[in-house]
Amino acid sequence: MDLALRIVLRLEPQEGDPSIEEIAKAIERPARPLYIGRKPCLPTGQIMQGWVTGKDAFSALVAAAPIEKPLRAVWPEGSGPGTEPIADQTIRLTDVRNWSTGIHAGSRNVVEGWVHPSRPRP
Repeated sequence: MDLALRIVLRLEPQEGDPSIEEIAKAIERPARPLYIGRKPCLPTGQIMQGWVTGKDAFSALVAAAPIEKPLRAVWPEGSGPGTEPIADQTIRLTDVRNWSTGIHAGSRNVVEGWVHPSRPRP
């Protein structure tokens, strides 16, 4: 396996459409082919491997981390550790988008660091 990827998703607002179940169903059985990168690099197995819950993004990453080794991760600032030894750096991302107008809508801070599977699960 070349890549093991974990994605943490939060819905705002939590109620309404789409629900987390509807998103999972769409990933498992998409209406159209998913564009996930170069054509010769298609995944060899199912994309959706299940889900976990957590009180915040970092807790969900810990719950989803592989048992074998630490996982390199990025989580929203304030949603987990923000200091060493787990966190390496805080990065300002200019990726906030207004989806209804299709234009740039600002930036956000994220923490880059490690999720250690040996830590207690939430």
